[in-house]
Amino acid sequence: MSFASPYWLVSWEDTMSPFRNMGLWEFCFYKFRHPDYQFDKLFHGCHPLYGTEYRLIREKLLPGWLMVVQLFATLALIGCFSGLAVAVVLLLRYPLEVALRFEHHFCSFVAGCYLVTGTCNEYVCFMLIEEINCFLAPY
Repeated sequence: MSFASPYWLVSWEDTMSPFRNMGLWEFCFYKFRHPDYQFDKLFHGCHPLYGTEYRLIREKLLPGWLMVVQLFATLALIGCFSGLAVAVVLLLRYPLEVALRFEHHFCSFVAGCYLVTGTCNEYVCFMLIEEINCFLAPY
C-alpha cells in the first residue's frame, strides 16, 4: 500500500506552502515556481516524478535518500511477490514432481525473499526516520 501511496510527506495547511504532498513516485504542488528553473512556469497539480511535467526539475526534487528508498521499496515488493508465488507452489504442490524434488531449495528461496523484504523495509524506515530527524533537529 505504501508503494503506491502519494502521502509519504504532507504539508500542513497553515504553512501556506506551494508543496502539497509527496509519494514515492509522485509530487503534488499548488502554483509552485521553482527558483532554479529558467522559465516562468508554475507547477500545479499532482504528477508522476518520472513523467514529463517534472523532467526539468527532477534533480532538485529527487534527493539521494529518496532514490535509495525507491530502490529498496521496489526490491522489497519484488521479493515479497516472488516469495509468495513460490510459497503458493509449495502449498499447492503443483507440479508435484518439481515441488517434491526441489522443496528444500524452494523453502530456502522463500526464506531468502522474506529476509530481503524485511531487511529492505527496515532500511527504508531507518532512512526516513533519519531524514526526518535531520530536518527537525534544532540548529
